[in-house]
Amino acid sequence: MSYRLDMGVWNSVFAVPTVLVDKHLKLARGSEIKVILYAIRNSGKEFSLAEVAAATALSEESVEEAFDYWIQQGLISKNGNNLLPQNTEISTGKNLEAEVPEKTDTAKTEMPAAKPYQASTKFRAVRPDSLYVATRINDCEELRNLVSEIEMCLGKTITPTLLATIVNAYDDYSLPSEVIMMLISYVKNINKTSTPYIESVIHEWGMSGVNTAEAADRKIKDLDDRSVAWKKVVRIFSIDYRSPSKKEEECAYNWIKTYLMPEELIREAYERCVNNTGKMQMRYINAIIEKWHAAGIKSIEDLINAEKSEKEKEKNTSSFDLKDLDSFSYFDMKID
Repeated sequence: MSYRLDMGVWNSVFAVPTVLVDKHLKLARGSEIKVILYAIRNSGKEFSLAEVAAATALSEESVEEAFDYWIQQGLISKNGNNLLPQNTEISTGKNLEAEVPEKTDTAKTEMPAAKPYQASTKFRAVRPDSLYVATRINDCEELRNLVSEIEMCLGKTITPTLLATIVNAYDDYSLPSEVIMMLISYVKNINKTSTPYIESVIHEWGMSGVNTAEAADRKIKDLDDRSVAWKKVVRIFSIDYRSPSKKEEECAYNWIKTYLMPEELIREAYERCVNNTGKMQMRYINAIIEKWHAAGIKSIEDLINAEKSEKEKEKNTSSFDLKDLDSFSYFDMKID
C-alpha cells in the first residue's frame, strides 16, 4: 500500500502546519509525530509504508497505525491512497477546554472534581503546567503521599515532567492512587520507566477503564501474557527482538494464548510466508494461521492430512494440470 500527501503550493517547502504544534504536540506519541513529519517533508511524492518505516525506524504496522491516528484526529483525510490536509479548528475530536479544568489559576483553593473518563472519546488529556502541579500537590495529601511512594519505588526523585504526568493521571484520567502505584510498579518491572512510556500507559489504562485494583491486576496479567506471547513468536521466527506494533502484539497473543497454536505450525506458517513473498509479513502469516485454526488443524500431521484431502478433492473435481496441482497447497494464502 502506498500513500501520497499533496500539499499543493507547499510542495517545495518543508513547512509544519501550526495546528500540528498547537494542538497535537502534547497529544501525539513519538511514532505519530515521526510519521506525519516524514509525510509533510515528502509532500507531493508517493511513498510506501516500507519507505516510511525505514526512514523512521518503525515497523510498517506502526506507520499504518500512525496514519490512522492522524486521520482519526481530523488533521488529514484519506481518499484512496491520497492523504489530504484538513482545515480543523479542533482536531482532537472534542473541545479541550470543555474537558480539562483551567490549570494556571493558582489563586483557586478548591480543585474541581475529576470526571470519569469516557472510553469512546478520542481526547487525550493535556499535561498540566508546573504552577498547577505545585498547587495541586500542596493541597492534596493523597497526591503528596503518592509521589513519595513513587519516588521510593523508582529509587529517585521524579522529574517535574513525570510529576505533571502523575497529577494528570489522578485528576484528568481519574485513576485512583493505588492503581497509579500498580502502574508504576509494572513499568519498573519491565524496565520501561521513561516519562513518555508511562504517559502512554496512563492514557491507555484511563481510556480502557482500568480504574480499580482488580482491573489493574487483570490488565497487568494480560500485558504479561502478551509480552510472553511476543517473545515466543520472536524465538520461533528466529528474528532479533524488538517491541511489537499493536497489530503484531495482537497476532502473537491470539496464536499463543487464544488459538493455542503449537510452535511447529507457527514456524510452518512463517516459512511459507517467506518462501512465497521473500520476507516476513505478519498479516500474511496471520491469515494462514487463522485459516488453519478455523479448519481445526492442531499439528503438522493434521495439516498434512488436510492438504492431502483437499488435493484429492481438487483432482477429482477440476481440470487443472495435475503437476501444477501437486505443488499447490489449499492452505497457502495469497494476499494482495
